Amino acid sequence: MGKKEIVRRSFASIAGSYDVLNTLLSFCADKWWRREAIQALGPSDKELLLDACAGTMLLGKGFVRRWADAKAVALDFSLEMLEKGMEKAKNSSVIPVCGDAERMPFRDETFDKVIVGFGIRNLADPQRGIEELFRVLKRGGRVVILEFGRPSLPVFKDLYRWYLSLVVDRLGGIISHQKETYRYFYHSVMAFPEREEVVVMMKIAGFSQIRGREMTLGITDLCIAQKAP
Repeated sequence: MGKKEIVRRSFASIAGSYDVLNTLLSFCADKWWRREAIQALGPSDKELLLDACAGTMLLGKGFVRRWADAKAVALDFSLEMLEKGMEKAKNSSVIPVCGDAERMPFRDETFDKVIVGFGIRNLADPQRGIEELFRVLKRGGRVVILEFGRPSLPVFKDLYRWYLSLVVDRLGGIISHQKETYRYFYHSVMAFPEREEVVVMMKIAGFSQIRGREMTLGITDLCIAQKAP
């Protein structure tokens, strides 16, 4: 079974408990991470956002709540995750689209802004996914990638790895009844490239003015970039 099918089945199996477990296992830090990612997009006036690898569409919904005149398209290849997000949707300004982030069903330069939250590491080909973000973003537009990192601070990095492997892996599996899914989560975080390598992938894709930022002592990373006018 290829990575795409593993990821698709994994997220379909935990769609019902995904948001609650994220908040529980991150001690509510996930809410702050998403707010910071949305803020990093900058101000918006009647702009169209792509929330890629959207899951339950929390970033897209947060964006249109912040900017009342904006709209968002939420793309994910898990129909179950999108359906769960629609159950909680109170604003029709977010349009769900079931599709593959490595082959997006959108024309070139469709979106004013693009955001990805915790999704790049789940792609079979992250480089291709980042190139797709560049393709569908308008000239002068901004991209924000929010992803899990690996802390480098002595002692804390070991505590974090212990927490991921013994608490998130096991407790997440027990609560969701999907042990393999949370085991995948641990391994996907550990195997994903460091932020510096993501920056290189973004440069290869064509992005400029790339800057990175650590959050929560390196547990998560923000990468922000522009598409030249």
